[in-house]
Amino acid sequence: MLSVRRFVAGSIALMALLASQACRSAPQVDVIAADGALCDLTQRLAANSLLVTCLLGPQDDPHQLQHTPAQTRQLRQAKLVLINGYELTPALQRLPGAVKVAESAVPGSPDLSADQHSDHEEHGHIHGDQDPHVWLDPRQAAAMTALVSERLQRLAPKEAAQIQSRSKAMQASLLSLHQWNLRQFSSLKQPRILASSHRAFASLARAYGLQELPVIDAMSSSDALRPQALAHTVNDL
Repeated sequence: MLSVRRFVAGSIALMALLASQACRSAPQVDVIAADGALCDLTQRLAANSLLVTCLLGPQDDPHQLQHTPAQTRQLRQAKLVLINGYELTPALQRLPGAVKVAESAVPGSPDLSADQHSDHEEHGHIHGDQDPHVWLDPRQAAAMTALVSERLQRLAPKEAAQIQSRSKAMQASLLSLHQWNLRQFSSLKQPRILASSHRAFASLARAYGLQELPVIDAMSSSDALRPQALAHTVNDL
């Protein structure tokens, strides 16, 4: 009986030790950048100056995010939380204190209100009234870069010069990409139709004079095209 008590007591002590080590090994997060493109941009700007964590992984759907208890703790502990805004991640849209980077940097994102369909809402890929995928126009991505850089510099003033330098280099690259895109898209014959599954390229289409055709959004209430809808799409193309 005594040996059993010793075993139980030893097991409890071991579990407490492992739990305390796990808590100590989890580093304090400086910045959480929720969405994929925004997180990549933030990590490149921060480099080694700040610890940046992505809330969503590469395979996660921002529209369907339901954050876990661990993610909730991270959000509470982070010194700065960056989200895209424009309802890209509805679960975070009203998060207190979060910086809505795309909304603040690109207030004139393309209007989608005329293109929303009630059947589209039913299968969970609905946005707000403006395009959340603003980074697909490199000039708008540059505006996001400038805003994130300013917030990171505020958080780490001793690293401000390095962050600003990285920001300028990234913005120059993005503006150079815009000029390259202009040359490539201008070589296409009119009409320049961009066929996609969902309405995610409004910013790209506006920047380069493309006509976006979101075939599933326009032709189907599910994530697959029915034969009749496919025939309509081929005719439109």
